[in-house]
Amino acid sequence: MQQFLKYALFTIAFLVGTTTATTVQAQSTTAKTTKAAKQKTKTTKTKKATKTAKTKKKVVATKKSTAAKQTTTTQKKVAAKGAKTKKSTAASKKTTSTKKVYNKANKSKDKSVGKDAKGRMIYQGPRGGKYYINSKGNKTYLKSK
Repeated sequence: MQQFLKYALFTIAFLVGTTTATTVQAQSTTAKTTKAAKQKTKTTKTKKATKTAKTKKKVVATKKSTAAKQTTTTQKKVAAKGAKTKKSTAASKKTTSTKKVYNKANKSKDKSVGKDAKGRMIYQGPRGGKYYINSKGNKTYLKSK
């Protein structure tokens, strides 16, 4: 029994010693990682600051170049405006608009009955059911009353 107690105390002391050593090591590694993380954040902040400064310079340069381009294009537009007025009136008369056809032609031999309130053509099927052709070209049957 005494040997067992000695063995148990020895193992407990050994385990406590190893756990404290590992906790000390873990604390030192976390301290190192936090220092490294702080250094990384500092470097990323400085990189971001330099990038923003560069982009600001680029924006200013592009604004200046676009302003110069706009003045030259407006001068060209004013010069060409007199010549374009004759062409634009002729072109506006030639434009035509295309309308989307919702009521497609019926390819079956069914009898047309009339039109509904929305202007769709109503057909009567072979068994007496009434339908219209929808925008996708499919038959949509009306409810019988």
